[in-house]
Amino acid sequence: MLKTNCKIAAVIPFNFARGGATEKIRNFIIEHYHIKYIIKPVKDLAFSESAAFRDILLIAQKKTPTSSDITKILFLKKSIKQMKENEVKQIIGFNKEYVDIKEVTFEEILSKKENLMPLLTTEEFQNNFTRFIHSTKLTSFDSDWIDIGLPYRPKGVADAVFITNPSDRSRIKNAFSIITAVEPKEIIVTLKYVSKEIEELKVKKEFTKSALRTNTGIKKISVDSKDLDLILTEKYNDYLLSLKKLNRKIPLPFPWEDHLNNNIITEGFHLLIPRKIRLDSPNTYVISIFSEEKLYSAGPSLYYFKAESYSKEDLKILNLYLNSVLTIIQIFLYKSETLGAGYFELMKSDWNRFKVIDINKLNRNEKHILLELFEKLSKVEMPPIIEQFEKRFWARIELDRTILKILGFSNKEIDEQLPEIYDVIVEELKTIGEVGKTE
Repeated sequence: MLKTNCKIAAVIPFNFARGGATEKIRNFIIEHYHIKYIIKPVKDLAFSESAAFRDILLIAQKKTPTSSDITKILFLKKSIKQMKENEVKQIIGFNKEYVDIKEVTFEEILSKKENLMPLLTTEEFQNNFTRFIHSTKLTSFDSDWIDIGLPYRPKGVADAVFITNPSDRSRIKNAFSIITAVEPKEIIVTLKYVSKEIEELKVKKEFTKSALRTNTGIKKISVDSKDLDLILTEKYNDYLLSLKKLNRKIPLPFPWEDHLNNNIITEGFHLLIPRKIRLDSPNTYVISIFSEEKLYSAGPSLYYFKAESYSKEDLKILNLYLNSVLTIIQIFLYKSETLGAGYFELMKSDWNRFKVIDINKLNRNEKHILLELFEKLSKVEMPPIIEQFEKRFWARIELDRTILKILGFSNKEIDEQLPEIYDVIVEELKTIGEVGKTE
């Protein structure tokens, strides 16, 4: 409805920048408008009141865009909820105390139209990453290597079939079936919030297999049976009827055949990576999780690694890289923000943009160094991710330095640049945490 050369300003969801759900409107705007400004709050979740999702302010002029068009991306450095009128005028005047500005060309927008997220990241953060992505020992991640754990729908299925290991208190916060004891032939299960007379059930061991419901509370890059959850692999309707008393939306009759056919990976797997993660959480310790023991299912917030061309040794090396600082920076660049501040979603199309270590380009000595490091770090309980960077946790430093050396960077480059990257990550994570507290 807008006339040619007129302008529109609109507060729109942050996820306008990427993904299939917004692809048509994103392409329409890019092809028919000059996007003059994109304004992103940094200290607030959104412009909109009571918003559950991050949003941005987009200002665009209706005209056929040209190669000379420049888009200014503004990052608001102060909370808009606390600004006074005279301070808002400082933003209009591009006062650097209030706003950071990044200019991008129409060609840059056009080349990244499938995912504009990297453009909506500050210059400082982008520069800290791009200096490390030119190694010939990196390759593009292939989303065909991974598949989703249990789907989010139908709702209630994950609650019904997972029995959570209480290895950390944070792991049982949203769990409803909890392992109490493991006997020779049976698993003793406590049902959360059920009256005492029926709060414990016995599940035959043969009805379950090893799995991992969530990465929350997992403190090591490599897990063993003491950390693993279980998943039901046989019909157990009495158990489901007990769970139903929790007032969970568990579908009855339960779709057993669909669950067993779609959610149980018969050949098993050894590596998990995030589909949804909160990096600033005090209960997030690692990114990628390796299991020496085969797993047979994963929760909705995880992908399992299914590429048969990777040996267990290859997966250990890949696991190290996926827990390195390079992967964390790429999560900031390519993620989407889901419900609430700090919750990052990584779709398969996002993982396609990641660079990972190319196992085939490593020589025997480099593989030996990395496998030795894996054995060393696999036994280490990591602190929360933000603490790893802020307090320079020794295992974090050793992991990142080793990866960067393998990729061809000198000690001098690492000494100069790694502390800068750590500081930028800490600042980003603290900002996310503060936004979450105030929303």
